[in-house]
Amino acid sequence: FLKLGHAGACTLNCGGEHTTTFGCLWGLSEAHDDSFGVIHIDAHSDTMASWGGDKVNDGSIFRQAVLHGFIDPERTVQIGIRGRSNFLWEFSHDTGMTVITADEVFERGTDYVIAKAREVVGNDKTYFSFDVDGLDSNYMMGTTGPEPFGLTPRQVRDIIHGCRGIEIVGADMVELNPNRDTDGKYGHVAAALFF
Repeated sequence: FLKLGHAGACTLNCGGEHTTTFGCLWGLSEAHDDSFGVIHIDAHSDTMASWGGDKVNDGSIFRQAVLHGFIDPERTVQIGIRGRSNFLWEFSHDTGMTVITADEVFERGTDYVIAKAREVVGNDKTYFSFDVDGLDSNYMMGTTGPEPFGLTPRQVRDIIHGCRGIEIVGADMVELNPNRDTDGKYGHVAAALFF
């Protein structure tokens, strides 16, 4: 990603677990000699301190990206956050990230979410990260951490479309788990959103 960033490419990564995003942010941050804003769609904030002794893992990458200076927390918006571990959101709030829960997406609508995301990231370089478990488990069980009460594919698509014109330097879609997608229907949804 360092070489791609130096070449001026806007990267698009289709990863496995969300840990792949950390390497993307690292390489692009070094290439641009800058930190980025982030638009992050996910069920989980991914700001844990550690997991199983690993500081950099799929549950901690955005904490580590802030601590390493790859991203600017005050230019970061996390969308679709929900679940039973809201104590894990403390780092997001404490560092100035904007957290829009899945409930807020439904209550306020995607137009509000898009406007808020554009306001938070502004006109500077931004990375877009989409964890497929941001989708409601009715639409996405083919992932390692499915969560109910999430977003619909249409809402995610509308948010993606609403980010056109933002200075995106890189993007990814992560956490589709083929082992949990026996008939391919979740991969079908993920591919449509990736496209």
